[in-house]
Amino acid sequence: MARGLSAFPALLAAVALTAASGCGDYKSRTADARQAFYSGDFARSAEIYAGKRRGERRDRLLYYLDAGMACHAAKQYELSNKFFAKADEFIEELNFSTGAGSQAAAVVTDDRALPYVGEEFEDVLVNAFAALNYLMAGGPKAAEEALIECRRLDWKLREFAELKKRKYLQNAFARYLSGVAYEMDREPNDAYIDYKTVHKLRPDFEPVRADLVRLARRLGFADEAEEWEKQFGIKYDRAAETGTGELVLFYQCGRAPVKTQREELLDLPVYEKYGFVERRAEVAAAGLPPVRTQVIEDIEATAIKTLEDRMAPIVARRLASLGLKTAAAVGVRQVVKKKSKDSGLADLAGILTFELLKAMDKADTRCWLTLPANVQVARLRLPAGVHTVEVRFLDAAGNPTGHHAEFSGVPVRPGRITVLTVRSLR
Repeated sequence: MARGLSAFPALLAAVALTAASGCGDYKSRTADARQAFYSGDFARSAEIYAGKRRGERRDRLLYYLDAGMACHAAKQYELSNKFFAKADEFIEELNFSTGAGSQAAAVVTDDRALPYVGEEFEDVLVNAFAALNYLMAGGPKAAEEALIECRRLDWKLREFAELKKRKYLQNAFARYLSGVAYEMDREPNDAYIDYKTVHKLRPDFEPVRADLVRLARRLGFADEAEEWEKQFGIKYDRAAETGTGELVLFYQCGRAPVKTQREELLDLPVYEKYGFVERRAEVAAAGLPPVRTQVIEDIEATAIKTLEDRMAPIVARRLASLGLKTAAAVGVRQVVKKKSKDSGLADLAGILTFELLKAMDKADTRCWLTLPANVQVARLRLPAGVHTVEVRFLDAAGNPTGHHAEFSGVPVRPGRITVLTVRSLR
């Protein structure tokens, strides 16, 4: 081989090593914790996540998100919120620190060179699930602490709506959760405002209709109450509330889609949906007729829409990256031809360089892997006392799947709200 070509094998070896190093990514490092989570062993999943190192900076947010969700599902609410607090802080830090230098690095290598900052809908869900953690953990300041998270997410939602014009990110689950927290904190006027927002976002979401009628009457908004009653066909019966409280169930259904790579010249990311049998749930207690859950937030649809809206800058970076790699391959070909005077060897060198560079340039398929596909709600009024609450899971046709969850010793206090949450992955 001509003098000066000795660096060529070393270059190819270095590129190949860089490409191979991508195999040790976050997904493979946390596969055991995720497998336990998907099998429904939430306690084991939380234990594994908690025992792992937080990993490289570029994937650190993913660890905080999945560890927080695993602990949430395992009912380790305090530990879950420690992870979610770290996630929230890290997102804020990354939003200020990720700039032109990082974007340039992504062009030279690939999008995975950037620290994962999270999708905007994931950012909102961090605070939503943190708020739900506080309500589930209970205590005298549960609602107050939940509302701190709700105010944080309210600021984010306003920014998305006013500055980024992303109306579809106006998370109805977060708004409803905020309304429930306000009611629990005895601030019915603020709860009423949130419930009106929920109805505007999800007019088909029936549980909020009774809330609007009830709070309009309680707040003395007679004209609005009559309008709601006429629109929904609901009559407010204050006597029915005597000696009763309410149970609100948040059902986290299925698995959110995950990003995969679309095999083509640019290798763009795309969301792949998961199939799951259990699509609804019904909750029953105190011998009363069961109440079915209704979807309040379609995380699956929001994830897909968010990626579609971000595709233009992703394509631009991928095209720039492809151009640089093509230029590098052409450069290698020219050097080899000049040194060896062998066109065949030069062509081979150029092709190998391009293929190896492209092999290390993969789509960024990072995402929050433990999210549900959607969040559903059931709300029912129960006599004050301690109850056993049964949740039965249903298929798409509304038939029981044979899988159920049971909560014993659930306290219901007069005029108060009790919150439960359940997750199914089948």
